[in-house]
Amino acid sequence: MSRTSSTPQVEITPTSTMGPELPPSPTPPELPEQDFDHGQLVTVFGTGGDGLRLRNAPDLDAAIGFLGLENEVFRVIDGPIDSDGYIWWYLVNPYEGSKSGWAVANYLRSADAP
Repeated sequence: MSRTSSTPQVEITPTSTMGPELPPSPTPPELPEQDFDHGQLVTVFGTGGDGLRLRNAPDLDAAIGFLGLENEVFRVIDGPIDSDGYIWWYLVNPYEGSKSGWAVANYLRSADAP
């Protein structure tokens, strides 16, 4: 008796390996307005209560002359100056003129903003 061995043949059909289509990334939130006018009133915001360092010059290594508190109002007097990767504005507190200095725009917004 002769036996014939038959090995089953497996046929492989490639299929797409892509998963479901992902939704597009959400649009990043808009940055706060950083282009102010001289004379415009701005407020300190986004410091988490730490306050904003107002410096004697538009430079991260400059001495800190004053700490602006969250929601404190200032008047823009000079700027903008691009230094150390930041945009700087010279601010003066309209109620206490001795409170002044250079501040980065990242923590400022128009006093008219909600």
